[in-house]
Amino acid sequence: MLGRAALTAGLMLVLIIAWSYRNYVKYDIFTYASNGVLTLRSNLGAKAIVDNTEENDIMELRTRWIEEDLDFSDDPAEGYYRAKDRFMSILTAHPGWVVGAYLDIAWSNIRTGNYLPFNQVPALMPFWRLMTRINETFLGALIFFASIAGVIYLFIDRNYLAAVFLGLTFAYFTFLAGFSFWQGSRIYYPAEMAWSILVVYAGFRIWPQFIRIKRRLWPQK
Repeated sequence: MLGRAALTAGLMLVLIIAWSYRNYVKYDIFTYASNGVLTLRSNLGAKAIVDNTEENDIMELRTRWIEEDLDFSDDPAEGYYRAKDRFMSILTAHPGWVVGAYLDIAWSNIRTGNYLPFNQVPALMPFWRLMTRINETFLGALIFFASIAGVIYLFIDRNYLAAVFLGLTFAYFTFLAGFSFWQGSRIYYPAEMAWSILVVYAGFRIWPQFIRIKRRLWPQK
């Protein structure tokens, strides 16, 4: 099973590297696409500026930057470097702003509900809306901390392989969640592959301790 998964990941990596090399040959940029750097500038960079300056409209700021790029629409390399330089200038001048914006975005995405079922199963719209409110209120945070507890318990129980695979999967999507706002469901919900197991394992380990504490505090007659 692990071998087949590794083969799939390997094939994906070959395609990514091949296309990145193609871009390097044609544009002198070893990257798969420009979406990553554009997201950094237009989402994370823009939020860092708006949160800490007199700029109060993030959409207006993003639009202004995009309009500046129109002059270089015929040169993808120039647009890429402009976006990269813009973000790096913000990060270099105000690293604290960027870190604060990143953490704020990540925490927001972690607590944002999965909006995809709204269109996938519209007949259950009232249920999806209820779950979204619950997730934003407390469930998202509970899942996050319970997942971390699950990884810790796996290490304590010496289930190292499970701890590494599940922990890295959960950390990967959690890490990505801080780069793009308004997309919590798109970015973070695949972490369910890991947290659905980690949360159960944490509950499995915590429940017996809860029972022991309960019996000590309220002994049965």
